[in-house]
Amino acid sequence: MKYPIKEGTKVFHGSPGYENKEVISCVTFHYCAMRGHMYEIAFENGCFTYLPQEDFQTLTQDGEVQFNRGSGFRAIESIFVDKSA
Repeated sequence: MKYPIKEGTKVFHGSPGYENKEVISCVTFHYCAMRGHMYEIAFENGCFTYLPQEDFQTLTQDGEVQFNRGSGFRAIESIFVDKSA
């Protein structure tokens, strides 16, 4: 794991090109009947997102990922590690 994604990690998150600076408050692992294994990432400001397991692995290896959060619709999000932190 090149980029540990855990409590306190500083990232940018949001729609591609419009990401906001965030700090991760919690990462939990869930099983979703429709999408399979998912990671929930909660941020200190109260927002959260879900990443499919494969995308979470990409984030930990590359430090960035774009992913489709929606189920049955397109909702592209982006998250990347704040490498200046």
